[in-house]
Amino acid sequence: MARDWRDTDRQAALLFRRLALGLAVIACVTAFFLWRTDNPRLSRLRAAITDAASPMVEWTSTPIRGATDLFEDFGDYRRVHEQNRELRREVERLAAWREVARQLEQENARLRALNNVRLVSKPSFVTAEIIADSGGPYAQTSVVNVGTRNGVRDGDAAVDGSGLVGRLVGVGERSGRVMHITDFNSRVPVIVRPSGRTAIVVGDNTDAPALSFLS
Repeated sequence: MARDWRDTDRQAALLFRRLALGLAVIACVTAFFLWRTDNPRLSRLRAAITDAASPMVEWTSTPIRGATDLFEDFGDYRRVHEQNRELRREVERLAAWREVARQLEQENARLRALNNVRLVSKPSFVTAEIIADSGGPYAQTSVVNVGTRNGVRDGDAAVDGSGLVGRLVGVGERSGRVMHITDFNSRVPVIVRPSGRTAIVVGDNTDAPALSFLS
């Protein structure tokens, strides 16, 4: 008896679903033909249906627009967040470079103070001629025809087309004495390229002075 009731219920449910599906198909086909048929009465009917349904459509479209705006805002937030992270990384890199530059500036200042180096804003030079060879307390020297009236001072470097020749060790008004880097009393700090190692060129009264204290 119970099985008969269950079979009857299943048949009734199946019949109801078929009937509902048929009505839905009929309604869709009817709506399609009503919507596509070119008739003044049907046009007025379609307009009335549209007017009646427009508030519902607007009411349902508002949450959709809100959700769309929310997703767009979320995408903008992600992009801004990523840009912010990139800017932070760039600031960290710039801060690291600034710290390196500050350390190099301090090291440069210490080296200048250690060697008593004074830099001039506009380096200048004076052309001189050798008018006498070795003499005085130094073995490898030359006398040049420039002096204090030309703006040279003790300790100024003397160079030629090949590089450093020596430095002035005695300056008069019209003449000066240059001690060559080959002189036994000459000591010149240098940097060896390309390794960047430091050393001192020690004069030994020969044409090939030695490197000492090579790091």
